[in-house]
Amino acid sequence: MRSTSETVAAIGLAVGGALGMAGTFVTSDALRETLWTIDGVGVVVAAALLTMKYQRLGNDLVAAGVFTGASRR
Repeated sequence: MRSTSETVAAIGLAVGGALGMAGTFVTSDALRETLWTIDGVGVVVAAALLTMKYQRLGNDLVAAGVFTGASRR
């Protein structure tokens, strides 16, 4: 069974990806800004949770990769 943080991370990545792509196709500037803001929050929260998970498991290289991937965004 998955932990709550893994579920939240998966949802954050899914919502972030979906709203990021949706924001690309929206013509309204205000709506695009809102979608991309929610997208950014979802991806950052998911990356923080995954970084903590892998660091606690002793996989520092994986944790650094997740952190670096999120910071390049």
